[in-house]
Amino acid sequence: MELATTIPYHARNYDLYVILGAPDSPEVWQWENWSKVTKELEPFVSTGRGKTAIRTTQFVKDGRKTVSFGQIGWNEKGHQKWTHGSPSTIESSKAWTFLQMELWSPAWTICDREHCPPDIFLAFRNEAFWPRKIPLKFNQTIILAVGTSQGDDVLSKAHKWILHLSADLHSPLAAHQKRTWGKAFGNSGGFSNSIQDMITTGLFKVGDYHNRPVDLQTFEESWTPLFPAPIGATSL
Repeated sequence: MELATTIPYHARNYDLYVILGAPDSPEVWQWENWSKVTKELEPFVSTGRGKTAIRTTQFVKDGRKTVSFGQIGWNEKGHQKWTHGSPSTIESSKAWTFLQMELWSPAWTICDREHCPPDIFLAFRNEAFWPRKIPLKFNQTIILAVGTSQGDDVLSKAHKWILHLSADLHSPLAAHQKRTWGKAFGNSGGFSNSIQDMITTGLFKVGDYHNRPVDLQTFEESWTPLFPAPIGATSL
């Protein structure tokens, strides 16, 4: 494994994927869908380095106050805590508006302590969170990063899962690239353009990406297109 003793934090290598879901695609943050996603993720999301953790940004529907979730673990209680329509949130989540979510495996606190970024990073964002004058070209935006040192079996499972998910979300565009966690600047050890920031900034070129073609040219960096698995390969 590429640890901090051998390489700088930002220099760990990843298979990085992006999926843009269709405007009417099944929302991953809904309990019914997330409970299916967790079964697909389970074989490769938990690692020996430490526990997986989730954080999410959501608002009450007046848009003025965030919803507080506390610690969210990778377990049944944690999954029900933040998703919409779960047995624990079937009433309370009716007042929530989902913005985005991040999954870190292991948790960001462990990554900071070990000075080594996560083995698995997953994030997704609700493009419909913001009111728009023109229709959405896609929703949701999903990022998955898998450390290449996790081995061929994990990388293969992640690749297959992404293909299935892109099919289930009727994705107009899914893509892949090889990338480091961040990009160094100067000689101080600092870096920018982190994978963890791409769900909010740096993925798309500047401008309204819902007002231009949904193709590889909408991205800031160079990506290779993916071709989804047959619809029905998974069951969202």
